Amino acid sequence: MKSSPQDNDELRVGSVLHTISDKTSPSSKVSLRFCPQCGSYKQIENNTDICRACLIRCGFIIEHPNKDGGSEDEFDDDDEISDPVQPQEPAQCDHVFSAPDGGLMACMMCGVETTVPDTTAATATGDTTLSVPSGITSISANLPSKKGKPHVGTLVFKPLSMIESKPVEYLWAGRLPLGKLSVVFGRKGNGKSFMTQALAALVSSGSSMPGDPEDRVREPGDVLILSFEDGRGDTIRPRIERLGGDLDRIHILETTLNDNSEATFKAEHLELVAQYITTRPNLRLVVIDPLMSVLGGVKSKEDELVREALACLVTAAELSGAVVLIVAHSRKRGRRKITDALEELAGSVGIGNLPRSVLHVGRNPNYQDQRIINQVACNVVGNVPAFACRIVPNEEDPKLADFTWEDEIEIDVLDVMNGFDESDADKMSELEKAKQFIVSILPEGTEMQAKEVHSRSKALHISPPTLGRACRELGIKTGPKPGVKSGPHWWTRSAA
Repeated sequence: MKSSPQDNDELRVGSVLHTISDKTSPSSKVSLRFCPQCGSYKQIENNTDICRACLIRCGFIIEHPNKDGGSEDEFDDDDEISDPVQPQEPAQCDHVFSAPDGGLMACMMCGVETTVPDTTAATATGDTTLSVPSGITSISANLPSKKGKPHVGTLVFKPLSMIESKPVEYLWAGRLPLGKLSVVFGRKGNGKSFMTQALAALVSSGSSMPGDPEDRVREPGDVLILSFEDGRGDTIRPRIERLGGDLDRIHILETTLNDNSEATFKAEHLELVAQYITTRPNLRLVVIDPLMSVLGGVKSKEDELVREALACLVTAAELSGAVVLIVAHSRKRGRRKITDALEELAGSVGIGNLPRSVLHVGRNPNYQDQRIINQVACNVVGNVPAFACRIVPNEEDPKLADFTWEDEIEIDVLDVMNGFDESDADKMSELEKAKQFIVSILPEGTEMQAKEVHSRSKALHISPPTLGRACRELGIKTGPKPGVKSGPHWWTRSAA
């Protein structure tokens, strides 16, 4: 008679190799595992890795009726398995599945098996460590919960040698890694949203990204925009149309519903966004603007809750290969000097530490219509140079603005954040500060409406008398344009 499977060191069924567990398992444990033969979760018979039904079907167990009407089992001593049933894989694998008694167990399709303790015999502190054939190990234990009912927690460990190395790919070289969560932040009015919409236009049209080599060819990709501040019809669409974006490839959140009734977007709706991301094969960019609008019910300073809310987006980015770009705000600055750029990101530390790349958009202290995009943090590549872009009024319609990409520029993010009104405020007189302000917004040979000059100076706490004195000392010409008897006053700085 052939030896039974329990007496062997291993059991091969088809092309799947299973290691036989020790027969002397504690009676208080119930082994609940994924059976690779039938694709279901069952109690494993005879300490093998296959359920009883499959052992019978494959010929490892032969049932014989006994005198009590039941059945007795014995292993077939003649037959061999020639064509076992092929394993049925589950539709998807998240590596953790719900098990009876509310426990958790790891997926056998990944080479992991977990013994779930019987709740009648388990203790709150009892645990067990399980080794598996592939080198992966797991540990399970009863853990307390906030509601008072213990649950079984499982951690799975694997050697680094089992992790496949792969290069980091980028949507925007060095700045926006594909398959990762990124954040762009800055003060209100600095052009964060406009910049993300300009990126959306480039992605949807298959255009080169800023700084791309001339021979770089890109395929058009889809874009998803969740915007809660800019108007869809009067702002977002007109901007992207002027930037040459493909409107059919750019999708936007229209309505949020709860039970068919319009509702406010809450943090739990992010799970639906994550599902949408993973079902769009051509999706390359997701813009969420701003972050606070999707954290309904979660305070931005509660780090643990923020991380939990954003975790689904991290997973969706990795599965889809898309860039998930979140727009956030800066902390209120006051008149203090900024010394740490990342600390200026408003909200919990998780908002700055969870993303793989953090960008800052600010104004060039010397040219206020020029925006500077600095990389504040990136854990997948060293920091890249700042990149300049410009937002200027449209020549045909001054109510509209045009966005243009420029080139890399050498300027430190702290200089951008502090600007001219903070970095040396204690050393600079009010008049000197006003002069520097005028020079920064009026390069030689340019002009600006007086109303706009006064509006910007007010934001910098420059008094009108000081501004007027600085204007005279710099030789700025003021008044209506030549040949116009009435109309708005302009400030004009002559070319040298």
